[in-house]
This record gives sequence, structure tokens and C-alpha cells, in this order.
Amino acid sequence: MNTFTLLLVFALALMVSFTSVAKIYQWTDAEGKTHFSDIPPAQYAHKEIKIAAKLAAGSKSHPNVHKHFSSGSKSNVNRVNTPKVSSEEKAKDIARCNRYKEKYERYKREGILGYNVATGQKRMMTKSEEKHWLKSAKENMEIMCSGI
Repeated sequence: MNTFTLLLVFALALMVSFTSVAKIYQWTDAEGKTHFSDIPPAQYAHKEIKIAAKLAAGSKSHPNVHKHFSSGSKSNVNRVNTPKVSSEEKAKDIARCNRYKEKYERYKREGILGYNVATGQKRMMTKSEEKHWLKSAKENMEIMCSGI
């Protein structure tokens, strides 16, 4: 094989890997709870949901995060599971929201301390770095506090 053919095969392999899609299955159990999994249930009727693998594969973060990124719109962020939320889950959601609010307010008030994992050095972020992380903290707060 010549070099051109090898490069062409490599480029095609890269394009195929970037367009991969994870299969996610959704179903409702006998108690009315909605579930999501990468393995289809044998005992329940289910439907397949296609989500870009780079957005959700293997992640264990809060369901609102996936809803936010897969919809592309903050206004569409809603609780993924059933609308019947226990008071315990509601309290956890409120506590999580409050932690994100406190973090955002602390960043605005005190600035953001950066930590280099490789060297162990701490330093205050530059204005441009701080702007980026403050925006990120605000977006996270909005995601975690939506629907509460």
C-alpha cells in the first residue's frame, strides 16, 4: 500500500469513530417509574433513544446535565424521571442547587484559586481564566437549579 492509501484509510476510520452513537433504552416499570439503560429490558416494552456517545457514554452525573446537553437548550431542562418526586429527592435537589449557588457566589466574591495537579502549585486565576470558570459555574448552577 502506498502512503496516500494508508492516510485515506486512517482518515475514514477517524470519521467513523467520531460519528458513533450509543444506544440507550427507555422503559416504564410496573410502578410507573421511567428507566434508562444501555441494555434493553426483557420483561418490559422499551424504546431506543440515540444519544451521541461523546455526550453521555459512561457518565454518572446528574440527569439534568444530560438533558441539558442533549437538548441543546437550557429552557428544555427538566427532570428525566417521573414527575412524582419524593420529598427526600426534592430535598437532595434543593441541597445540590444551594451548593452550586454558594460556589458561584463565592467565585464571584473571592475569585477562583487554581490548582496544578502535576506540580501541586496553587495560584489565583487570571482574569480570562476566571471569566471562563465563572461562566461555567453559572451554567452548572442554572442546570442544577432548573425545575426546582
